[in-house]
Amino acid sequence: MESLQWPRTERLRPTVRGARATGRQPVRLRVAAAGVVAVAVALGIAGLVARPDAAGTPAVVAPGLAVLAPDVAGRPWLAHRADGRTVWGRAGARERTVLPEGETGLAVAGHWLASGVSTVGTTHVRVRDLDTGAVVLEQDAGFRVAAAALAGDRLLLTGYAAGVARRDAGIVALDVPSGTSHTLVGARPFDARLGASPAMGDFQLSAGGRLAAVNTCGASGCDTVVIDLASLAASTPQVGGTGFLRAVTDDVLVLTDADGGWIKGIDVRTGRTRFTIADAGLMEPAAMADGRVIADVGGGTRGWQVAAFGADGRLSPLTDPARAPGPWVWPGVSSPNVVVLGDVPFEAALAGGAASPNTLIRGADLMQIGTLVVQPGE
Repeated sequence: MESLQWPRTERLRPTVRGARATGRQPVRLRVAAAGVVAVAVALGIAGLVARPDAAGTPAVVAPGLAVLAPDVAGRPWLAHRADGRTVWGRAGARERTVLPEGETGLAVAGHWLASGVSTVGTTHVRVRDLDTGAVVLEQDAGFRVAAAALAGDRLLLTGYAAGVARRDAGIVALDVPSGTSHTLVGARPFDARLGASPAMGDFQLSAGGRLAAVNTCGASGCDTVVIDLASLAASTPQVGGTGFLRAVTDDVLVLTDADGGWIKGIDVRTGRTRFTIADAGLMEPAAMADGRVIADVGGGTRGWQVAAFGADGRLSPLTDPARAPGPWVWPGVSSPNVVVLGDVPFEAALAGGAASPNTLIRGADLMQIGTLVVQPGE
């Protein structure tokens, strides 16, 4: 494995679409604080922060990130640089590792990092042990991988078969590290109901670990496949529908249109609409273990705010409305129980060298449990 320490003078360039710094004061959080403490991290190496009293004497020493949010500390993240290279790291650790040139990161979670080297017709898949860097699985997918996700010790893959013909390659699951392959959905031509130029979206996993979902959209509609991760049974609750898949919970598929006009919740079993939030776009959604999604919600006349919503579609605002998005949810380092908010998008924070304050919100009751400062630069 090529393991390169991140050069101290090199910065990760963000590839976040629509992301920009707003240049305004931080938006006031509307959530209550539950024993809030301050934590300093360098993406995010947790240190001890002393809060001086009136006499200047340190009065309170905050615990480290591992104490404040143990399921966030050490959480692996994956990012893509503008030059095409992939880098990964952990929340709570300064070190960043660059994958070999020509190798693209596909998914990271738990103990594993999946990557691939692609040609027009196929992707050669590698899975590494994050602790040792050793390649534990290496095999050809048999198709060009378009999306991947790690669910425990299984790697889900989908993509395009038949080279430039761009047939639907179906969905397979590879056991890690054995490489045993399970076909969940067989390869087939794209259905005509999708219309022209069908393309795969990203896999989404429910925070409860029960379901995965992925959709394929063309000019005329979308199909969304839902996978039961225990049985590996696949179903298609959305057939030729409208809306791009943005998140999945154990109850609903969260879909949006392309113009920020609506957010919909579609029942994962029946495909029926559970809720519609009109005049709203959705950015950076993070699924929580209690079935809610926390995201940047807004646009149009309503303004933008961080809010939570569940299967009923009722919004619970975490911030006051603002004309531009921000603070931003950081799904890549948020856990099923704690969401991390930053003043800029996650990849923009990686690219910058200035400290960026963050807030930790507990998903179950939307209480603020702590603040931290991210210093992405080394």
